[in-house]
Amino acid sequence: MSQDTMRVSSRRVRPLGFHVSRLSAAFADTREQGHLAESWFEEKAPPEMADGDSIACYGESVRRRPTEYSEKPGWCDGSVRRLLPSFRCPSSIDHSP
Repeated sequence: MSQDTMRVSSRRVRPLGFHVSRLSAAFADTREQGHLAESWFEEKAPPEMADGDSIACYGESVRRRPTEYSEKPGWCDGSVRRLLPSFRCPSSIDHSP
């Protein structure tokens, strides 16, 4: 078993569930805040997110965010073209056809 496989397979459900949802939320956060922050990838599940129901509620709220954001004017009509600063390098947002 590789080190990467061992690292992923040893993660518990709570932190993994939070992390997967947080990565999805980072997409909307990047669009709304204009940058991709490395700290978002390092966030841990808050203490109050202690059971499956609370993780599921958080996941559902994250799932709605891209849909809500994509309904904003100018988001998906090709009018948005810019570079967003990120912790690695500038990332292009280009929705042209």
